Amino acid sequence: MESRKIPIEIFDAVLLLKTAGYKIEDAVKIIQKIYRSKIPKDQIEKIYHNELIPYKPTPLQKALLYNKAYKLALTMKKLGRRKIAKKLQEKLGIKIPPMTIYWWITGKTKPGTTPLKTAPELGYIIGTALTDACRSTTAKLRVKDRDYAEKYAQKLSKITGKKYQISKTKDGRYVVYHNGTTIRYICKINLWKIIAYIYPNEFLKGAFDGDGGPCVSPSKGKLYIAITIGNSSIEFLKFVEYLLKLKNIHCHWRKVRKENEEIIIKNMKVKVKETYQLVIYRKNDIKKYTQQIGFEIKRKQQKLQDALTLLQKYDTKTAAEKWKKLYKKINGRWTKQ
Repeated sequence: MESRKIPIEIFDAVLLLKTAGYKIEDAVKIIQKIYRSKIPKDQIEKIYHNELIPYKPTPLQKALLYNKAYKLALTMKKLGRRKIAKKLQEKLGIKIPPMTIYWWITGKTKPGTTPLKTAPELGYIIGTALTDACRSTTAKLRVKDRDYAEKYAQKLSKITGKKYQISKTKDGRYVVYHNGTTIRYICKINLWKIIAYIYPNEFLKGAFDGDGGPCVSPSKGKLYIAITIGNSSIEFLKFVEYLLKLKNIHCHWRKVRKENEEIIIKNMKVKVKETYQLVIYRKNDIKKYTQQIGFEIKRKQQKLQDALTLLQKYDTKTAAEKWKKLYKKINGRWTKQ
């Protein structure tokens, strides 16, 4: 099979698994499981060993490999651009145009792509990108919790080596701007599933920070607790459910919005897509989620922990009474007093 006939995401999926430290046999199993790929095993192995290479670098290849290729190219200046290109292809599995290498070794340019490395923090960034973050050429996270913005910026710095500023808008939101080309690419061609599989805890934490949270309700004199996440993408929610099942955490589905349903957002009527919610409601499953995943956003983690502590100390009726002393309902949300 020629490299042009192999879906480009397979090359990138192998690269992600390889740079994350997966052995070849594990990489084959994961790709065949997630993509239900008909790509023969021997072809995936050839990609792993740099024997099959995309005809041109992908955005992910550039982010993961260009900086390394640049440093190696500088150590081989005497070989000339074409021989350097061949050496880099053999060593890194990337086809870099000889002219690009010429500009590098003559000191006229450096790689312009924001570097990226495979690390657990990448799981969180992708989980957030699929929920809360805007994915355009210049990506951004715009949220009301400063600690959320700070954590996002810290994790982003960890995988790119760059520093990110947090700005505050007139309406009191905190914003983190960054180059979004590679993040958008990962989300667009379903590479996010590979990253989610590699780093499930961080991915789930990012996803639940973005579109999820603890749902605590002192209803009918008793305190009830659940953890929910909602989204209009069934594919996304199915994969979240799959990752939760791998951790032996059960959840059920609930339809929360109809297609083209009108709702009020910021005093404006808007039509929304059909939206579903995953609900973790069993006591043991909530405990597992809290212990294994949790939330980075302090107010969400605090609310979850407070509710669990009350239910451990008291019966559900007394816990509901205690909850109303700790929290007050403001604009439909329980807020700590």
